[in-house]
Amino acid sequence: MQNIIGRLSIVVSVYNCDALVKRCIDSIIVSLGGQLPEFIIVDNARSETTRDLINKYAHFGIQYYPMPKDMGFAGANNIGFKHSTKEFVVLVNSDTVFHDNPFPSLLSFMDSHPNAMVAQGTVCFENDTPDENG
Repeated sequence: MQNIIGRLSIVVSVYNCDALVKRCIDSIIVSLGGQLPEFIIVDNARSETTRDLINKYAHFGIQYYPMPKDMGFAGANNIGFKHSTKEFVVLVNSDTVFHDNPFPSLLSFMDSHPNAMVAQGTVCFENDTPDENG
């Protein structure tokens, strides 16, 4: 597990969605057995409630970057990339919930395909049906 934790940065772009962010963070903690890799939250709404929520996870070392204005999803991801220090960056929507640990498979794929620049796991709806577009 340490090999996974040491190789990943997770970037989450948020905008006034504390309940979703909490659910997302909690699902990643459970998926990774109570640990977090480098974890970056970029807050497009600069919300005090989001800051308070992230402070509850202080012991995990989550980095919190409130933006002076809404940078949009792509802009927030760029800010997250700028602050990431690990080999692989995982971009996560704030409404993402992990049910299993996808990171070993994703890292294995990237390791066995050194020319690959991007990988995506299977995206499913809440009822576990795969998103055909996703």
